[in-house]
Amino acid sequence: MLSGINHGGNLGCDLYISGTAALRGSAYHRVRSAAVSHYLRRGVPLDWNAAARRAAAALSEAIDRHDPLGEREFWSINLPHPDPGDPEPAVRLCPVSREPLPVAYTQEAGGFRYGGVYAERPREAGSDVDQCFGGAITLSRVPL
Repeated sequence: MLSGINHGGNLGCDLYISGTAALRGSAYHRVRSAAVSHYLRRGVPLDWNAAARRAAAALSEAIDRHDPLGEREFWSINLPHPDPGDPEPAVRLCPVSREPLPVAYTQEAGGFRYGGVYAERPREAGSDVDQCFGGAITLSRVPL
């Protein structure tokens, strides 16, 4: 099963939401799965054709160069958002960051609103957040 390309990153602890949530269900049923998400930077145009090529490269890397997924595992792939004309990003196998996105809550009529700046989240050295923010395509094996 393939989910994506998601418009927005699912890095670190965020990988348990969005399209990756659907993959957890597949992985529970022992279906090989991968989720592809695209980190976004404000002011930089998104090239969906380049994103598709990068996603294919990451999937090929996962299938051809790494051990097959174990039972109840899935791949989380995050694409960086390079500037136009930058060299093609490398694919890096890395762990998922354990640092959550810091958010602040404000009370409004009828409930609460949360906010945070995605690009300012902690960059645990070598993690998917660190590698993707640094310009690499991240490939993370996620066990359930």
